[in-house]
Amino acid sequence: MPFSKENNYTPETFDDVMTRLREGVNAKFGTSYTQTSFVGTGWYKFFYPLVQQILETENLFAQTYAKLQDYIRQSNEKIAQPKTPREGLIEVFKQNGYTASLKPQTVSNGGTLYLCVDLNPNDADFNSHAQKVWDLLKTYTVAGLYYNGTHRGTSRLSNGQDFTFAFDTPTRTPIYLKLQVQLSQNSTIVADKESVIKEKLLANLDQFYHLGNNFEPARYFTVSRDAPYAAAVALSYSTDDETYSTAVYQAEYTDLFVFDVSRISVEIV
Repeated sequence: MPFSKENNYTPETFDDVMTRLREGVNAKFGTSYTQTSFVGTGWYKFFYPLVQQILETENLFAQTYAKLQDYIRQSNEKIAQPKTPREGLIEVFKQNGYTASLKPQTVSNGGTLYLCVDLNPNDADFNSHAQKVWDLLKTYTVAGLYYNGTHRGTSRLSNGQDFTFAFDTPTRTPIYLKLQVQLSQNSTIVADKESVIKEKLLANLDQFYHLGNNFEPARYFTVSRDAPYAAAVALSYSTDDETYSTAVYQAEYTDLFVFDVSRISVEIV
């Protein structure tokens, strides 16, 4: 059965197989059958059902090979987007209703998984959620890892063995925000009210800021996206409502800033 990169395995024709058999008879028995004279001989009648069986087998093989290629392609696509690496594992938790973050892997912490899941240990249903997290770790992480974390528990493997998994919960920090909006003298667009500005800021924080992310003040309220009536905007933050900063906060994977409209002040100048 011929093979090519373009067409893969392609079943032969009836005449192709019969020709090979006829040539074999001629070579073995010293006959000189041609394609025309071979038809109607005892050999031809004997080979006829055999050729049909060969063609059916080749056709089945070609179909099987095509399905195998399709399986390999699908497997490669899954491998190209594996679950264990950072983005894949975070997405798995998101699909199961959990917000998660991972500590970046370095040489010093290789082989250890640092996972933080946005759960509150004081909630009444925390234990059931914790078990779900351990079960997800069992399903979507590779063997041989050490799991770092405050909340440790077991999940049963397919061989009946109980294995220990762990994760952390966030360090929640209430944050105070100050947003200064400088109006543009060149714009005729009416400025938003303070209450609307606060709503936009909170909505942007919900969309662009997540557990374990660096806090980047310049991202969460911009002239082009949120305030076309402004010449400039500046967002600063504080943990104590005294010392404010506009610098990027370098977060740990367990850091979670918490925002509330009561801790936001807006100054329009």
